[in-house]
Amino acid sequence: MGKTRRRDDIMLSEDLIERVKSANPIEDVVAEYQSLSKRGANLWGLCPFHADRHPSMSVSPSRGIFKCFVCGEGGNAFKYVQQVEGVTFVEAVRMLAAKKNIEIPDD
Repeated sequence: MGKTRRRDDIMLSEDLIERVKSANPIEDVVAEYQSLSKRGANLWGLCPFHADRHPSMSVSPSRGIFKCFVCGEGGNAFKYVQQVEGVTFVEAVRMLAAKKNIEIPDD
């Protein structure tokens, strides 16, 4: 079994975190909250973290990240869900795991 990390009073294995992350591509996660349009290799949309009127947030499927070029917010799918939903890392992992029927241990 892989390494484990303590996150918000629960131990999550690196393997489990990676499995949930792999099952939830960043572009699919962001697209559940807002519309994106393709421009080159990336997708672009309005940033939900500031009053955005022109698409300033880039979503890179190849790198698995989002980045706003106005407010500077960025990260992976877990970070996006944390910020949008106002939840902890573990809650974000649980939310994304539930969407793909991946079981998270309660301990």
